[in-house]
Amino acid sequence: MSVKEPTIEKLNGNTYIITNWGVDKALETLVWITKTFGEGLITLLFSEGGEETLKQFTKDDKTSEEADAEKELIADFAKRVIDRLDAKEYVKYAKLIVSGTKCNAQDIDFNQHFIGSMGELHRLLFAILKHQYSDFLGESGLAD
Repeated sequence: MSVKEPTIEKLNGNTYIITNWGVDKALETLVWITKTFGEGLITLLFSEGGEETLKQFTKDDKTSEEADAEKELIADFAKRVIDRLDAKEYVKYAKLIVSGTKCNAQDIDFNQHFIGSMGELHRLLFAILKHQYSDFLGESGLAD
């Protein structure tokens, strides 16, 4: 049995150490993500093809028409996701996902650490999810 090495993620001058979850937490979170966001979002976020698609959204050499189309797409996507979310469930799972991750070798106080840092929180959430599920999604039919 091989254990996946921790992932080191550097965000805004912080060094996060992401370690493996237990099976119960991984399964519970995967089911919640799939039910809440749909299988398509999971594939987009965790597959190599999806990663390339997301990189296209962050390229700097877009025409103004491409940038406008991108803004509209992102706004529509965000609205659909927010319409599906239950706020209390989202907070519960955001805390669950972050729990166990270290920042600068210290435990994270969720309600203090991310004040004014919602972007950092969400980048960290995606990094943690990618660490937890990349092997599973790469081997399953979801990534295809």
